[in-house]
Amino acid sequence: MATIEVPRERWNKFFDEFSRQHEGWILSIEVLGSELGAQKEATAPLVGISAHIVNMPTRVWSREDGQANEALEIESADGTKTLLRFSRRS
Repeated sequence: MATIEVPRERWNKFFDEFSRQHEGWILSIEVLGSELGAQKEATAPLVGISAHIVNMPTRVWSREDGQANEALEIESADGTKTLLRFSRRS
């Protein structure tokens, strides 16, 4: 399993391509913050991802299992991390 950082200048293109490739996959959202701890936010089929879903994003990582993206981690300016986990629709 590989984790790669997505360069800021590629975010829009990356999210557009990612959204097309993973449309309908089951998405689980978890927010991790020093004041919040880990908070599970939602589980739903993926419709699309935008670079503006997280307030003031600073870094984006993609975790891949060799066949498909399994998770995205987006870090905001205040250190809060949003973890998006994906699984194929059954």
